[in-house]
Amino acid sequence: MAIIITREPNAYSFTGNPVMFELSTDTDESVKVDITVSGNIYSTMYYPFRLPDGSYKISMNLSDFLHFDNTVDIPQDGIISAIQGFSLPYQVKIGDDYIFNGFALRGGISNQAFRKLEENGYDIFTYRLSSLFDNFLFTTRTNGKEIRIKETELYPFVFRHPGNAIVFRSESGTQITTSAQTAGTFCVMNIQSVLAQMPAGTKRIEIWINGEYVFHFAILPGKLSEERYLLKFRNSLGAFEVLEVTGKAMHTPEFAEENLWQTLTDFNFYEECRSRVKSKGIIEVETGYKERSEFPFILDLIQSDEIYFIYPDGDLFRCHVKAESAQFRHLITEPTSINLKIRAVTDEEFTTPKIDFTDDIFNRIFDESYDETFN
Repeated sequence: MAIIITREPNAYSFTGNPVMFELSTDTDESVKVDITVSGNIYSTMYYPFRLPDGSYKISMNLSDFLHFDNTVDIPQDGIISAIQGFSLPYQVKIGDDYIFNGFALRGGISNQAFRKLEENGYDIFTYRLSSLFDNFLFTTRTNGKEIRIKETELYPFVFRHPGNAIVFRSESGTQITTSAQTAGTFCVMNIQSVLAQMPAGTKRIEIWINGEYVFHFAILPGKLSEERYLLKFRNSLGAFEVLEVTGKAMHTPEFAEENLWQTLTDFNFYEECRSRVKSKGIIEVETGYKERSEFPFILDLIQSDEIYFIYPDGDLFRCHVKAESAQFRHLITEPTSINLKIRAVTDEEFTTPKIDFTDDIFNRIFDESYDETFN
């Protein structure tokens, strides 16, 4: 049986989108396919269907075989640092001869965007994430060349290194040139580290490669507010980003059902007893007024599977985020905010006052051998 591969995916594919192979054969015989992921081999058979011209075709979507969940350490120092584990290598063997090696990534793009790119001969990598001429960062803030971001929201951006030296240029003309790395290496770009080496007050940082402007950051001040909180979340492209929320936060904990029973006392009458009631932390907070361009980013946050609520002092907890009404106009003519419901992922049976390490307890002289010598 002759097998012709008529379609294969990009070397990099998101697991949340179709990972398509299409084959043309000259018979209706089944085709064996082996998918190797993380040392595991999954074998399956695909059966062709007959086309009007008498040929046979097989369409295969292998995304269901490519799920993975791992932790990626994000360096906070340096301007550009390589990271490990952001992609998952896999291999597809079709029949006896054809072998495809690719990399799977967590997340995906919307079906609407997937279809539009497909209809125009692109995927998200050829369109942007592997481009030397567009914003190639794994961000869902924008697909455009201007990334508007508040100083309080800066967090290392994930990207595939283009293999060329990357130059950061401020509006004053100050430049920082970073060393080239192997093309395709997954890295993070730390704009906070760039700003630390730029003149005070820098508000625009351009990215240049091979003497050509690629895209730029517009650094905006954090909004003035009595309350300011941060939400760090895994975006649709599998990378973490941060959103600032500046509305008033209201704690509204939810309590579980009571477990009640009657017990006989020493005085021969019954009294009601219960187990400790579990509670779940709930915070309701307004996002604060946002621009029209920020609302898709907020929707990405609401849909995220991994989110952390960060207090001003740096304390954080993992949570889920809901919005009872995420309404915003297509053309915003007045300030608009969304009410978010922050829900902790763990139930608590016990309550403890805030633990504070600002008292420098590690320098105390007392330990387990304390014998009142200093009394």
